Amino acid sequence: MSSRRAIRRAVAVTALLAGLAACGGDGVDYVEPAGPADATVELDAGNFYFEPENVEAPAGIVEIEVTNVESGEHTLVIEDVDGFRIRVPGKGDTDALKVELAPGTYEFWCDIPGHRSAGMEGELVVE
Repeated sequence: MSSRRAIRRAVAVTALLAGLAACGGDGVDYVEPAGPADATVELDAGNFYFEPENVEAPAGIVEIEVTNVESGEHTLVIEDVDGFRIRVPGKGDTDALKVELAPGTYEFWCDIPGHRSAGMEGELVVE
């Protein structure tokens, strides 16, 4: 292999890796707010649903805890909260993240392909 070809491949691989790193996922680039949570919202993730589907929380730092109660992987992302993603890969798994939210209404959903369109979404009202 010529040195030019090797250099081109190295540059291409570096660009690919940089692009993949920029995509994030699983909350890799998300930074939780410091300090204790003002409230905790607990949700069950089942096959194509969240329970409860509609939740309320006070404005400020909210801890969102998700427990997978059925088979399959599920996630929870929140509208307009970049990088926030909770992942529960199997039955019985629980994970939580804190998020700082201003008053408003936020949609949340599972971003596994096909899950949201099957009804795995909900609404978080922050007052």
